[in-house]
Amino acid sequence: MVNRIESPIMPPLSREQLAWSLFDAGCWGYASVTISTIVPLVFQKDTPKDEQPFSSAVWANTVAAGTVFAGLLCPFIGAVVDAYSIRKATVFVSACAMVGLLTLFASLDPSNWVLLVLVAMVAVLFYSVMQAVYNSLLMHVVDASEDELITVSGVQCAIGNFGAMVLMTLLQLNDAKHNKEALPQTMVF
Repeated sequence: MVNRIESPIMPPLSREQLAWSLFDAGCWGYASVTISTIVPLVFQKDTPKDEQPFSSAVWANTVAAGTVFAGLLCPFIGAVVDAYSIRKATVFVSACAMVGLLTLFASLDPSNWVLLVLVAMVAVLFYSVMQAVYNSLLMHVVDASEDELITVSGVQCAIGNFGAMVLMTLLQLNDAKHNKEALPQTMVF
């Protein structure tokens, strides 16, 4: 019998399931704020004036390329991760690499936007690898029941989105979209 943590706002989860779900509070929060919000805004703002009309397309292609490369590499990475039983270590290393690359992105010279694109693409690649390996851990924290798999996955998604919402609120990103000085003119919603 597995001990379940009872809560009035979510279904009962084991400690492992709750820990797996809570990882997403930080992971999705950080990724939503950086890769999906702040980095594209910085990229748009720091793109040379003559290239700015293309910056949104370049950013979309950067994210797509990083994701495609991860998709091509994940079967091989997954085989190595499974062969050496290093799923948790791979999630940790991928997360650290993503954070390190995004920190590097923030410190690079904006005039070298090609390097910015490459660093961002590799950061997205590490994020995608981290998510793939992290999601593969779900099978190790649930019983064979499809209902439990759906429940734990749903709780994880809710916690992750809540983490993103809290982080965006703390950074006042919602207010930034109404402040014309906070964002480049083309990015004001």
